[in-house]
Amino acid sequence: MSFTPLLTKPLLNTNHAQLEKANYVIRNSGEGELVYDGSNQFNLYRHDLHFFWYDYEKLSVFNRLTNDKYADYDICTLIRSKKPAFISDYRVNMKRCGLDDVYTKTRFDGLYVKKEKQGFCESNP
Repeated sequence: MSFTPLLTKPLLNTNHAQLEKANYVIRNSGEGELVYDGSNQFNLYRHDLHFFWYDYEKLSVFNRLTNDKYADYDICTLIRSKKPAFISDYRVNMKRCGLDDVYTKTRFDGLYVKKEKQGFCESNP
């Protein structure tokens, strides 16, 4: 019996792709720039668009408790108004939100960059 599959399987289940995506966003955005990461996959150090950047389903209860202090979570409006450097397509319909003319895909699945930053980002490996 060969142990080769047992030794190589852990190498296949790494978070290398996720770390590469996070490093790409960090390298290509400034500390003051906003980022939208609705699935909590790459935004480790940048400000997000809303107080509730993850699990926003509970926002309606929170809004009742705080008299709507943080407003409703409308991701299309938040992206259009705050213009983050990078966005995820998680729960975002790019066409419906009208974002196709502002953002373009990166080499990473589900990650978009503002078109004005595109040349800078893609030239940094």
